[in-house]
Amino acid sequence: MIQVQNVSKIYRSRTREVRALDDFSLQVEDGEFVAVRGPSGSGKSTLLLTVGGMIRPTEGRVLTRDTDLYGLSRADRARFRANNLGFVFQMFHLAPYLSVLENVLLPTRLVPNGGKPELAHELLERFGMAERIHHKPGELSTGERQRTAIARALINKPWLLLADEPTGNLDPETGAEILDHLREFSQNGGTVIVVTHEPWVQERADRTVRIRQGQLEVE
Repeated sequence: MIQVQNVSKIYRSRTREVRALDDFSLQVEDGEFVAVRGPSGSGKSTLLLTVGGMIRPTEGRVLTRDTDLYGLSRADRARFRANNLGFVFQMFHLAPYLSVLENVLLPTRLVPNGGKPELAHELLERFGMAERIHHKPGELSTGERQRTAIARALINKPWLLLADEPTGNLDPETGAEILDHLREFSQNGGTVIVVTHEPWVQERADRTVRIRQGQLEVE
């Protein structure tokens, strides 16, 4: 499970202090699909990146399957992310000079036992991308880019998927398809946390939590 324990994240400058998260606590069970909603600037993305080991909290702890994430060294935390987590972003973050297949295989360089080319082909076929493996991202539709990004997130067989506005650049039909892929991952035992502005995303989630001004509002 994931335990966010009394986490605060404070950004300070000479003139102001911003609490992106304010004594925030949340528990997510293995296999759960959780949607995180809230207005812009409420702390949703900060929460996701903190759970993902990308942003060290100012206060509090993040435990993932009994591992104190920020008790690890930076190198060990990077290895933990590579072996256990998959990330899906609104802007896709695909390398423009690499093919679809090369983009999907990119994370396998970070772990000794990462996914192999056979798994990449299997994922791309499952996501309807088998005919596009040699295309560059600039030759793909937005939906195809996001399907490529999901395949990349799954290539190292993570147990946790973190998705930040994965449907934000997609039309409703394509967005629903992307969410169905995330739901399938959860139904097969994976854990999913999705940050979203879209109210219809929660229809596919097991639970929805709301953040306002860095605090849990409604669960």
